[in-house]
Amino acid sequence: MRKRRTPASLQRSNQRRSNPSTSSSSRRSTQWPTQSPSPANTRDSIIDAVYRGTLAFDTGDATLLESAMTDDAVLETGGTTFEGMETIRTKLFGRIAKLDTTHFVTNMRVGFKEGEAAASVTAGFLAQHYREGQGVVPDATSEGWEGWEGWEGWVVEGEALEG
Repeated sequence: MRKRRTPASLQRSNQRRSNPSTSSSSRRSTQWPTQSPSPANTRDSIIDAVYRGTLAFDTGDATLLESAMTDDAVLETGGTTFEGMETIRTKLFGRIAKLDTTHFVTNMRVGFKEGEAAASVTAGFLAQHYREGQGVVPDATSEGWEGWEGWEGWVVEGEALEG
């Protein structure tokens, strides 16, 4: 029987989430850069803000969230509109940041006029939400991690995943 290896990225995630010193209330100090080192252009800066905001929800990092949005930001998700940073922080981030989450952003479309202060972004999001501490438990959902069974010989950070 071959031993299945866990990707290094999941091992790090597992360690972070199972460490009592990184509970949702203490995961708020920024460990991630609050902006790209040198965005190539305005469009890249806007996209970077979306990625920072998304990562903030996954890490529970309020400072990172605040670096990604303005005070008058508007966020529409799931048919609900959240207006203003304070509303986004309390009604959405405050609930989701407590969970074990993974968000994926795709098909981003950016609308802006050079020199204007506002921009719009539409994107597709895939979100996985688990109760705190349950995001790394294989049977946390009825489907478990069935997707793992199909991985044969993929390489993740230099390690082959064996089926």
